[in-house]
Amino acid sequence: MTPPIGGARPRNNRRGGGRRRLRPSVNRLPHTEWQAAAQYKAGSRKAEGEVESIRRQASELISSLNNLMTRISRMERGESLSAMVAVVDQQQCIGCGLCLEACSYGAITLKGTSSIDPLKCKGCGDCLNFCRKGAISLSPV
Repeated sequence: MTPPIGGARPRNNRRGGGRRRLRPSVNRLPHTEWQAAAQYKAGSRKAEGEVESIRRQASELISSLNNLMTRISRMERGESLSAMVAVVDQQQCIGCGLCLEACSYGAITLKGTSSIDPLKCKGCGDCLNFCRKGAISLSPV
């Protein structure tokens, strides 16, 4: 077979003509190592979430301890503390959040239904006046 005029070679039927060369895989992990790396990344993301959750819990504990220390120092100075704290009846609470807005001490949290932190509650009774269902009462400490 004689070469065509101009010395061009006949084209292969493949698109782009000629053979494609495969580059050697550089810095690529074998499949099992890739899976292990993916699992490690997923595990580290999960661990980050757990660390954040533990930090929140630690912060809440520090806040509670600070409240206790404040209460102790007030007692040692002879300041009068309320002998009453507010308590929520979970069966009656509808979770409307009115008591949350009424509390000026930040003692009430709302997670479905209201709950009152006895360490923050001063026993003032403001939340009682706002509860439509009568789910909050004062009880002795």
